[in-house]
Amino acid sequence: MNGLQLESNDKTEQIKHRQSVEYLSGILGMPRERIIAVYEQELNQMGRMVQVRDYLPILVSRRVKNLLQRG
Repeated sequence: MNGLQLESNDKTEQIKHRQSVEYLSGILGMPRERIIAVYEQELNQMGRMVQVRDYLPILVSRRVKNLLQRG
């Protein structure tokens, strides 16, 4: 999957974020490009606020899902 720009050098974290985008695209029935645009924005915003990044893919995915379902 191309397009998702991640600041993290952690390969495991990168994989989790890419999997999250794929999952959201499937359940929301939206193109990956649309998901990526919102996901990156939320990831950048939330990523600055956390010290422990383990749950970041889950938190960002939940936020993106809620935003895109609303409108």
